[in-house]
Parts: sequence; structure tokens; C-alpha cells
Amino acid sequence: MSNSKNRVANAVSTVHAASSRDFHDLNATSTMQAETRRCGKRPRSPSRRVLQSSQRSSSSYLLRGFGSPFLDSVPVTFLRRLPSACVCAGCRSIHATAARLPCGHTLCEPCRDVAFSIQPKRAALPDQKTVEETRNGTCVIDGDPFSSLDVHLLEFSREAMYRETVICPNAEFGCRFRCELRYLEQHCLDKCRFQIAVSSGKRKWPTRDIIRHVLRRAAESSRVPQRKIKTAKRRLLGTFDL
Repeated sequence: MSNSKNRVANAVSTVHAASSRDFHDLNATSTMQAETRRCGKRPRSPSRRVLQSSQRSSSSYLLRGFGSPFLDSVPVTFLRRLPSACVCAGCRSIHATAARLPCGHTLCEPCRDVAFSIQPKRAALPDQKTVEETRNGTCVIDGDPFSSLDVHLLEFSREAMYRETVICPNAEFGCRFRCELRYLEQHCLDKCRFQIAVSSGKRKWPTRDIIRHVLRRAAESSRVPQRKIKTAKRRLLGTFDL
């Protein structure tokens, strides 16, 4: 009986301690928000913290060899972190013709050429009959020697890669668009209102801001008929979410 009473007492004290911690955390959060409002700043909302945490969990990669000049030119941010076996350990890119070394590292084709150019200090193959038919190299990460016979080529499925969910490259400018990789090029080139454009003063502005500026200046000018301004705005609204 005494043992059961002790267990009950311990459980009650644990609950009280947890409740006390939650209460102190709640008070600290309320005090922080009040201090933030007193300083004239807007307190951070939980949704914003969730958005930032999701952005931290995502990862950006360079894609190579997937048959798209657009994907070859911009880093692509995936919503989820891809397996390390898909990512080149040398340059952090995803190559369609990557290979796995005996040491476990994945290298893209350019990094593999660099690895083959580094001759190992000791021979990777003791069999002299196959030495002339193989290439020897050194892993650029850990320095382990290997031969071309030990390299396992990885064939990534283009369709599987195109089904991955990605984030718009203009997310840092305010775009919240997410889609499968197959639709990213169409969004960025045709529909993204946060696409960066360069003004005559060599300054970079989102396309949305430039369009708003032009429409506002046209509305202020007496030389442009209001009918044409409304027509242009209606057409732009069909393409951009202004």
C-alpha cells in the first residue's frame, strides 16, 4: 500500500512540475509579446514560425543533366530534404548520371573526373591484368582510392524527380507558390509575379512592383486615356495576381 501511495505522489508531483513549466513558458511568451508590442514591433505569429521551420527543413540543390536549360541555371529548393545518396558529396548538386564510390560517397560526373585525376598513393587494384582497362582515382572527400570497376552508376528516374514538390525560387521576395518540379519552369517564366526584372537604373525589382509602378504613373498622366489603362490592367490581372 505504501508503494502505491508513493507512486501516486510521484505522479502528482510530476504533473504539477509540468504544469508549472507550462505556466512559466506561457508567462514568458506573454511577457515577450508585450515587450515586442511596447517597442512598436509586430510579434511573430505561430504560423510564421511554422513557415520558417518548413523552410529550414527544405534544401536547395543544383540539377544537372535532366534535359532542361532552365533547371540547369537556377538552384531548386525542394520541400523535403532529399536522400544523401542522390546528392553529390563534392558540389551538392543532383546529377542525372551520378555514381556511388566504394567508400559510400556519391559524386556527379564533373566531380568524378576530378577524382580520377587524383592518382592514389597506393594501387586500388592488385590484379595487374585489369590495370590497363581501368581508371584509378581518389575520393575528393575522404581520400580513399578506388577504381572505375568499383564505381556503381546511379540512374535517377526523371519522372520521379519531376514529381517532387519544390518551392518557387522567388520565395525570398514573397512568392508562396509550390508545385511539382515539372511545373516550376512554366510558373517562373510565365506566371510568377515576383519574378525579378532589371530597371533602367540597373536596380532589381520584382515584376509585380514594376507593373504597379507603370500603371500608377500612367493613371497620373493626362496623356494616357483611362480606357486604355483599365484595359491594360484587366489583361495584366489575367496573368499576374496584382
